Amino acid sequence: MDTQLGTTRAVQDLEELLYHFPLASVIRKQVSLVELAQEEHSDHVRRIGDPGRRFWDTTAELLYDEVGVHLGAMFVLLQAGITETVSIVNHIYNLHGNEVNKSSILRLEATISASGLSHQETASAAANYFKHRHEWPQNWANAKALPKKTIDLISKIGMCASNDLADNLYCAVGAITDRANAIALPTLVVEDWRIKLAARLRADFLSSGT
Repeated sequence: MDTQLGTTRAVQDLEELLYHFPLASVIRKQVSLVELAQEEHSDHVRRIGDPGRRFWDTTAELLYDEVGVHLGAMFVLLQAGITETVSIVNHIYNLHGNEVNKSSILRLEATISASGLSHQETASAAANYFKHRHEWPQNWANAKALPKKTIDLISKIGMCASNDLADNLYCAVGAITDRANAIALPTLVVEDWRIKLAARLRADFLSSGT
């Protein structure tokens, strides 16, 4: 395929807003499930008199665990959107004989939070935590090289081994947006980023006719 044609098509793929894709619909449904789980947990805690965390009953604890699972599933879906985006960007660079690694792409045209991580690095690390946390040692300091890379990232946003699943994943939400604003995550993590990347790559590889 002609390099310019291939680049144009790839940039256009990035410019398509995420809500045009089936993946986006599933992400947004998952966000709705997160909100529903949060409401169910809050309603139950109010029914038992809003006790402090240490006095939650078993149902409150189980409902909070469900919130964590829904948050984790949301981050895994966001990671899928990130992975697709990285693949498109990498393809464009390769068409022009350039090499670029995933770590660089995750920071390209990205918003960097106070933790020093991009929104994409945060979301991807949160997804990896959710998927692989049961494989890690109880003391994260004893983790081997591969999980240690993820642990080093999530530790920057306040996650720790002693936290519950939901508490840790709320750290990831809070590193990107307001803790109670999960509905903004698809836009902040994937959609806005794709548009910025498309503009950057169009300027770099198409505007000059290179």
